[in-house]
Amino acid sequence: MKRRALTGAILVAAILAAFWAGPWTTLTLFGALAAVGIFELATMLTRQAPLGRSRSVLAFAAGLLWIAAPMLGVAALVACFGPALATAWFLLIWTQDTGAYLSGKTLGLGRRKMWPRYSPGKTWEGWAGGTVLTVIIALQLPGWFPTAGLCTSDWLCLAAIIAVFGTLGDLLESVVKRRCKVSDSGSILPGHGGVLDRFDAVFLALPLSLVYLFSCPTLTP
Repeated sequence: MKRRALTGAILVAAILAAFWAGPWTTLTLFGALAAVGIFELATMLTRQAPLGRSRSVLAFAAGLLWIAAPMLGVAALVACFGPALATAWFLLIWTQDTGAYLSGKTLGLGRRKMWPRYSPGKTWEGWAGGTVLTVIIALQLPGWFPTAGLCTSDWLCLAAIIAVFGTLGDLLESVVKRRCKVSDSGSILPGHGGVLDRFDAVFLALPLSLVYLFSCPTLTP
């Protein structure tokens, strides 16, 4: 638990520092993370996956889009909407993940499995706890990040996107791992596993959040 917390704190500090240093620094950091994630996927597919060569190639090609586009899209989030909005968006992602972890495991509330075949650790109780906490934080964001330019309803919409599609991204990564017969995508982040384990919620939630933000009439990218 201590190792997980320490790794998480260092990673959060690095991400926030990159946001406020600017889009190019963010692009460098998340480009590196995307490269590691792609390497993790390639390693799983070539060493473990019983898919056959042709299916593994197709899965890797799909993985390039699944991993690289959203990770590089984080730089677009900073460049178009500023570091304050990017910081607040990631705060929602981290809140959903932490709230689900605390509700489902630490507090022992998780009993109803969401998809036990592929993700035995994910429970409906954990998801609900994470979602409630994310909504609570979303309600505070207009006051905490006024320069982000979003109103309460906008933050609640983003919280809903994260709660649904962040969780789906997590489940999708779990399917890949189970098909590859591994428990973690890698070991580069002690206590968290690999880059894919840590950023799986971003892969689906970020593109849809960008679609929402670019269509938001109150923002001018």
